[in-house]
Amino acid sequence: MTRLSWVKLLRDGAVVVASVYVAIVLEGISETRDRRVDAEQALVRLQTELQQDRADLDVIMAAQADRQVRHQRIDAWLDRPAEIPADSMTEHFTALFSVNRTMFPRNSSWTTMVASSQLTYLDDPELVARLANFYENLNERLEYNGALYDEWVKHLATTSAPQVWDRVSGRLLTTDVGDVVRFRGELAGLLDLTIGFYGLLEEWGLELDEVLEEVERHRAAR
Repeated sequence: MTRLSWVKLLRDGAVVVASVYVAIVLEGISETRDRRVDAEQALVRLQTELQQDRADLDVIMAAQADRQVRHQRIDAWLDRPAEIPADSMTEHFTALFSVNRTMFPRNSSWTTMVASSQLTYLDDPELVARLANFYENLNERLEYNGALYDEWVKHLATTSAPQVWDRVSGRLLTTDVGDVVRFRGELAGLLDLTIGFYGLLEEWGLELDEVLEEVERHRAAR
């Protein structure tokens, strides 16, 4: 083989190698671009879930504020039952023990983004850190305390309340001072939990608003 043939062979080989390399690079760029698009679309779904949670929060906080009023009405009646008609307490007992509103945030979009490694392709470390703190810290606190709150309401609704209040006839079942005092103490404990849970909802709502603003800023910059 002549020297010229070797040169041509090497040149053609270099062209093939370069072409393959360029193809691989372009394929990698295309894949990265697709993953970024998928990540941004996932973020839109996460944003929608957060907005739904925000709407739910307004309803739940109003319900929790109402529960505090119900507590006060029942306690005032137990303090002087002869002065306040017993049947007027029916709606308050029902609202307090039959209707309960706690907040369990949606997290399916976040779970999917974590499992699919989509957070990396957002190219926004600050946003990712903010989301991680929100979902792995505040959300878990809210869910944990919400579950405890639910359990305590159910406990009183099925044990103490039926011994004191007849929800069918709307009357006080006991005239024993000790029973009433004990039940008022349990109600006071539930009220403390209600106030504490309300404060946690407020804290969670403020952080939720800031997270939503952060997501909106990220999307506006893209």
